[in-house]
Amino acid sequence: MGSLNREEFNWEKNFYILMTIFFLIFLSLALARFNAFSTLQDLSYYAHAIWYTTQGKILYTTISTQGYNTLGNHMTPILIFIAPFFYLLQSPGTLLFFQSLALALVAIPVFRFSRERLGSPFLGFIVGLAYLFHPTIWYNNLNDFHVTPFGAFFASFGFYFLSKKEYRKSLLFIFLLLLSKEDLVLVGITFGLYMFWVQKKKILGLATSITSGIYFILTLKVFMPFFSRDEFISERFYLAGRYDYLGNSLGEVAVTVITSPLMVLSHVLTLPKILYLITLFFPGMFLSLLAPWVMFIAAPIFVVNLLSTYYWQYLITTQYSMVIIPFLYFGAVVSMRRFSKEKIRKLCMALLLFSVVANFTYGPPPQGVVWKMDLGFDSSYKHIRFLPEERVETAREFIETIPLESSVLASPNLMVHIPFRESMFATGVNSTFVEENNVEFILVDTNMYLERKFPDRINNMINLTSTPNYELIENRSGYILITRIME
Repeated sequence: MGSLNREEFNWEKNFYILMTIFFLIFLSLALARFNAFSTLQDLSYYAHAIWYTTQGKILYTTISTQGYNTLGNHMTPILIFIAPFFYLLQSPGTLLFFQSLALALVAIPVFRFSRERLGSPFLGFIVGLAYLFHPTIWYNNLNDFHVTPFGAFFASFGFYFLSKKEYRKSLLFIFLLLLSKEDLVLVGITFGLYMFWVQKKKILGLATSITSGIYFILTLKVFMPFFSRDEFISERFYLAGRYDYLGNSLGEVAVTVITSPLMVLSHVLTLPKILYLITLFFPGMFLSLLAPWVMFIAAPIFVVNLLSTYYWQYLITTQYSMVIIPFLYFGAVVSMRRFSKEKIRKLCMALLLFSVVANFTYGPPPQGVVWKMDLGFDSSYKHIRFLPEERVETAREFIETIPLESSVLASPNLMVHIPFRESMFATGVNSTFVEENNVEFILVDTNMYLERKFPDRINNMINLTSTPNYELIENRSGYILITRIME
């Protein structure tokens, strides 16, 4: 018995050491991309909103408009908890730190669940390590900043404590999950149904599902409209552009799904979505498909992604699938238990192999092979840099010339390096918006991925120099600095 305890302690200690190493790798890559001026728009969006929170305006930003509360766009009150840390270190790097930390910490419930269910700390170590290699985790770490990694953290701990029937702890994490993002509230409903059907906790399960359902409806019909700009109907806004073919309200969507299943399936069973599922499940050897009740908890994410016509929503390279990932490994572990001990050991080793192979083939840079090949498609990941180009010094020089009290509009990858202020805008708005808001300085990176993909973003700013209100200060190393002519 003493020997077994020492073995378990050693594997657990080694796992936490390894997890910490992965966290440091995640953070180093995220910060390297940031310092190389290679980020996109969402990091600047969230960083400015959390900065405004430290100034007394909760999750407010001016990045893409004259100013609005981001809770009207996505219900993410969990971000308020990051504000005190951001106040101490007002840098987008603070957000990247917490995102990388959340992604790494999900490995803890995966490790513990595997160790307990498979009866082996060594096998728990292997499965936990396999999780850390899933490509979607690495993509999320480099995909600017989003709330879904926190959702994965809360959902994974919620399930782990639920499996141990420690309901108070589980409900705490489910509650935090509800505060993460509006679509993740749906996972609260399936958590409740899992308690009801699988664990036979009828009252607790129904209470969890009903509470989550009510909160979801209130979020779309009350809370988001309250915080939103232009008083748009959040329910319609949420469906527009992604679920138009299903209807303009949740009720219409439900009716369409029930009455026109073949039409719905024609939007789901498409080649891109089938490839999405294959690349998502491959690292887990598709074993989780043998544990339907475990995967049922993550079912709302599958439904939301597969019904969508928004291309980025059914790619493993974006944030939309992150909450699913730990359940792939929870499900794999549950599926393995039907095999013999010797078979389980082999399956665990194969699970790790599949995850590693997936990571080094279709994972993100710098390790993914796909991005090193010319396959005829474009993506922001092909343009990721981890080392700054020499011309970045020009950007720093231009940024230093912008007074702290001045309003500024900039390419998103530059925006996150400009000291925060009340009026900050990202390129993508038209020239009329710039003039109406008396933007004082404009700084554009003509080599940035988004600016090259949408050249009108640059042209709109350059055209301002032909008006009597703006003039070009300097055009050097691919950076354009424009200023408003003061009367």
